[in-house]
Amino acid sequence: MSFANFKPEVWSTQLLMDRDQRVVGVQNCWRLFEGSINRTGDRVRIQGLCGATIKDLPSNGIIDDPEGIEDESLELVIDQKKYINFKVDDIDRIQSNADMIKAIIGKTSNNLAVMQDKYIYGIAKDSAGKVIDAASSGNELSSKNILSYLSDALAFIRSSSVYDNSDIFFEVHPYVFSKLQLAFTMIGQGNNTVGKNGYRGPLFGCSVFESNCIPVTDAEGNPVPAGTKGAIYHNIIRTGEAIAFAEQKSIDFKAYEVEKGFGEGVKGFTLYGAKVVKPQELVCLKAVIADE
Repeated sequence: MSFANFKPEVWSTQLLMDRDQRVVGVQNCWRLFEGSINRTGDRVRIQGLCGATIKDLPSNGIIDDPEGIEDESLELVIDQKKYINFKVDDIDRIQSNADMIKAIIGKTSNNLAVMQDKYIYGIAKDSAGKVIDAASSGNELSSKNILSYLSDALAFIRSSSVYDNSDIFFEVHPYVFSKLQLAFTMIGQGNNTVGKNGYRGPLFGCSVFESNCIPVTDAEGNPVPAGTKGAIYHNIIRTGEAIAFAEQKSIDFKAYEVEKGFGEGVKGFTLYGAKVVKPQELVCLKAVIADE
């Protein structure tokens, strides 16, 4: 074929649209930034998180010089570069059939969503402003104490000038969500009227989300399969401004001729990065599931 017919924007748009329908951790991040992302190491400026200080007006009417509201700490480094490389029989034939593109891209977008959500939750686990212990002996998580732990987390977050009109998310592993359902039977019973991935319902003024990308480790911090006896689930409570996420606006896809075998190759890469910008609005609930 002539690769002049290849339409990288079609593949990129479909992949990112499908990815957006699957992510939980990424969708709950702050994503307003300024700057170009072309390579790893690029830096962008997170926008919209700083506000002007309110001051008393002096009797003489003389006010201070204007302050800068773009804090230098809100610079984010793009440090993640991931690639995709696969082959198909006939790119022209696939591009002429939207359903075929969706079928090929669907699984890939799910893999990207899982990778990015695990990245976000890993950052959140390691940089939380408060860690709540529901893992040590006698403190294990159960349906009887999970709401108490959530109340503790919300009190910490709301003590940082966070008000009821702010988005607060309680993101939990499915094993932890099962305890939440025992404690509050109506959670997860209604339809997802909010229209967000993983949304299970409102609780105590926050929104509950369920994700199987929540980190699961042993006591030493090593990853273990969910359901392992004594596993620690690192659930996250945060505002929508606690973690910033930035990525390329499109994935750089290219078509090429496969040297070995038959078929035509499609490869591309994506760049992204994230940063905890408000740790005082981020709590990690470390939980071992209690027997009930």
